Amino acid sequence: MKELKASNALLNKKLAEERRVERERLKEEREKEKAAKAAQYARQKEERDSVKALQLPQKGKRQASRLPTTSNKRQKLVGGQPGHAQVQDEPLGLPPKVTSCGRNIKLLSKFR
Repeated sequence: MKELKASNALLNKKLAEERRVERERLKEEREKEKAAKAAQYARQKEERDSVKALQLPQKGKRQASRLPTTSNKRQKLVGGQPGHAQVQDEPLGLPPKVTSCGRNIKLLSKFR
């Protein structure tokens, strides 16, 4: 009876050792497959990036938005004839009033 128990214990240890070795072998196999898959993914990504680098233009940095520049408008002529080049008189004392969006407010001639 004692011998039977000892042989069973020995057999169980042997089976457990075999299962452990098999698990380690399968784990190493999975790690190799995972490493191969990661290397293949890295190769594909490098190819995609190189193709994209060839296709995309060099844009540089993103341009920051700027305030609109005020263009110097031509002043209207008084007199209505193309030969006359008289310029309207505006008071030079105060700077022109500006709206919240940046446009100049021109006073009508009847309010001057």
